[in-house]
Amino acid sequence: MSERQTPAHACRLLSRLHRAAMRLVLHPLQGLIGIANRWLAACFWPLMVVYFLLAGLLLGLRYWVLPQISQHTPAIERLVSQAVGERVSIGRIEAGWHGLHPELQLSEVRIFDREGRAVLTLPGIEANIAWSSLLRGTVDFHSLLIDRPDLDIRRDSNGRISVAGLVLQQDDSANNGFLQWLLAQREIVVRDAQLVWEDEQRGAPPLRLGNVNLVLNNTGVLHRFALRASSDPELASTLDLRGELRGEL
Repeated sequence: MSERQTPAHACRLLSRLHRAAMRLVLHPLQGLIGIANRWLAACFWPLMVVYFLLAGLLLGLRYWVLPQISQHTPAIERLVSQAVGERVSIGRIEAGWHGLHPELQLSEVRIFDREGRAVLTLPGIEANIAWSSLLRGTVDFHSLLIDRPDLDIRRDSNGRISVAGLVLQQDDSANNGFLQWLLAQREIVVRDAQLVWEDEQRGAPPLRLGNVNLVLNNTGVLHRFALRASSDPELASTLDLRGELRGEL
């Protein structure tokens, strides 16, 4: 009789072991689930408040701020001037959306030197604003496209380099600040530019480049660039330069 009951007894024993093992596994999980539920219950209303604040911000930007962006031209000029380090004027501003990012289209952007002369005119700029601008209070771009600029770059006999009459000096904190800001932008594209390089230090004739297209991508301390341009036929057919740099300014 005991031999017939052995299989049933073994099955009951295995069933008890199975239930005990399941309790050992499920008990910690039940505790974690309870903690997660309490955490979600505590965070539900704060998350809902943040959600509606962000939704209100997006709706305000889309239907109130951006349609009236031209009225904020002076404020935008001040922000851009602070970032560049020189006075900047903007002829016209139009706004829209590029994906999830607000987009500004600027026309007739002029940069002035410290004597008040307009040294650089940019016919068109398309700027996709990064959301980090709201947190940092600065002008940060998700992408920046500069269309058809004419750039005169010159190195004098003392080795000083100037771009469109603006002298870049290594010990100039304002210039360094602008370069730091430039390298902090996610993507910068220069399209169909005309460039003239004059090197008085070498005494070489001016180098003229046309159809200049430049892409600069910045991710933290990693900077990638690609430059493509056409030069005088006697020098070269096409200039194609690509590179990758790591580090701060």
